[in-house]
Amino acid sequence: MPKDGATCIAMIQKRIEAGDAEAMLFLGSQYYFGGCGLKKDVQKAIEFWTKASELRSIGAHYELGHSYYNGDGVEKDEAIAVGHWQHAAVKGHVESRHQLGVVKCNERNYHWQ
Repeated sequence: MPKDGATCIAMIQKRIEAGDAEAMLFLGSQYYFGGCGLKKDVQKAIEFWTKASELRSIGAHYELGHSYYNGDGVEKDEAIAVGHWQHAAVKGHVESRHQLGVVKCNERNYHWQ
């Protein structure tokens, strides 16, 4: 386990250089929340989540869905948000499936086919 934020970032950076999508997801989350001694930077979080989603990280699709749905760090776009959640839900991401249900509920679309 890393002893401090700098060690944590160095370890994650090695995984990112190896093309590890989950490391990109993790670092994006650290930027989003300001963890591991990093200054909060939503734009950098979006960049890392986007790279991770391109490498098929379903967790990154979920996070991007939230960002687009709420307009957090990106222009609000419900269609893009739903697309990210659908992609993750098809791969078994439970929280993404839940968010799709929330969207339908907010649209007052209670009739599922």
